[in-house]
Amino acid sequence: MKIQLNNNQFEYLKSNLLLDRKDFAEFFNNISHLDKHYIDIPDDKLDEIRDWAGERLQKSGFNIKYELTNDGKILEEIIDLFYI
Repeated sequence: MKIQLNNNQFEYLKSNLLLDRKDFAEFFNNISHLDKHYIDIPDDKLDEIRDWAGERLQKSGFNIKYELTNDGKILEEIIDLFYI
């Protein structure tokens, strides 16, 4: 499935997901146009990324007042984008 990401989402995934899951690097040879990045990922890998984002959201997506952090906002966007 082809997914469109904005700069923040794309950079977040490259900076964080690929640290944890180097096996996803092959999917990040993207096509970019202005501030949009397109990645083509099999459906089963979309599920894995969504699960990874959900776990990360629980660990670092909220501050002490249980408000979304900047990372939390991006993670929620990623979870929504990768929901199939």
